[in-house]
Amino acid sequence: LGSGNDGLDITHRILKEAPKHLNEGGHIICEIGYGRDLLEAAYPEIEFLWLDTENSEGEVFWLSREQLV
Repeated sequence: LGSGNDGLDITHRILKEAPKHLNEGGHIICEIGYGRDLLEAAYPEIEFLWLDTENSEGEVFWLSREQLV
């Protein structure tokens, strides 16, 4: 999987395009694997809600459409 030097190119694209595809009040859940610190640094204005799964901690986030616009 090629996603740029930091591994987040696709995630950046998803975050940029998501508001166009979400209804008002809609949400997005995205798994990034490693890279939480880099993602939070790239979007300091967004308060990510990080979700733990059975197999990971802090690799899945949930955001509302409103947070992205």
